[in-house]
Amino acid sequence: MKISVFSLLLPEFSFEEQVALLRDLGYDGIELRVCDIAPEHQGKPFSNWGNHKDPIGPSNLARSVPRLKAAAAASGVEICALGTYVNLLDPAAFDAIAASAVELGARMVRVNTPWYDGREPYDRLLELAVAGLESVETSARRHGVKAVLEIHHGSIVSSASAARRLFEGFDSAAVGAILDPGNMVHEGHETWAKGIDLLGPYLAHVHVKNATWVLKEKPAGGPFAWEVRNARLREGHANWRTIVQALAAAHYGGWYSIEDFSDMPIKDKLGDDLAYLKALAA
Repeated sequence: MKISVFSLLLPEFSFEEQVALLRDLGYDGIELRVCDIAPEHQGKPFSNWGNHKDPIGPSNLARSVPRLKAAAAASGVEICALGTYVNLLDPAAFDAIAASAVELGARMVRVNTPWYDGREPYDRLLELAVAGLESVETSARRHGVKAVLEIHHGSIVSSASAARRLFEGFDSAAVGAILDPGNMVHEGHETWAKGIDLLGPYLAHVHVKNATWVLKEKPAGGPFAWEVRNARLREGHANWRTIVQALAAAHYGGWYSIEDFSDMPIKDKLGDDLAYLKALAA
């Protein structure tokens, strides 16, 4: 079992500090967030989706490669993937990022799928996504990397079935899916073994987090209102023991990347998550 951490969780650290921390905790790799900081977040307190101490984005990735590569090599922590925000509706930025991924030794580059809010017909969004994926697949093949699409609530790919529909006809050596059970608690849950079976050769990466449904309001006469909240790995609706067993049965040999947003001091959380995953795999 190869275990990494998505650097989205480490906004208060420089890259050098991130890989040193993960080395000391016993992690194998890091999934590097590639996102420029929006003007409204610059100078604000560090946060997962806001300001970062050491932001790496499309604007500075290429010139940052020597520093990132040297720090990763010195720590022994592998850069396993680049977590970008390139969307299939606008895939032009993928090619340059893929070239940097090759220099960093990262074999996967995350690409986002269109969001679905009901204003645009699903079939039209799927058509546009397929066109974008054709461009991304061509670039991924040329660079020898894999474009990986995260199963995410609110998008057109919120389930394993929806991912398989998008991928049909594409080369599984060049494109694949990120199984994200935490996201699938929100939307898209199929039994874990069935979802993994559905993804088949397109299963490329796994994000590790959890979430749970909690009762928000109980109005007289109903309907009750529920909402999803982040949860510890062992406490949420996604049964990670079952998931790890299903992945093992499918002979999955890829990365497990921690993306745990539960409320706990980061070093304690990452230490506990690593120990828990290793215990499940034992």
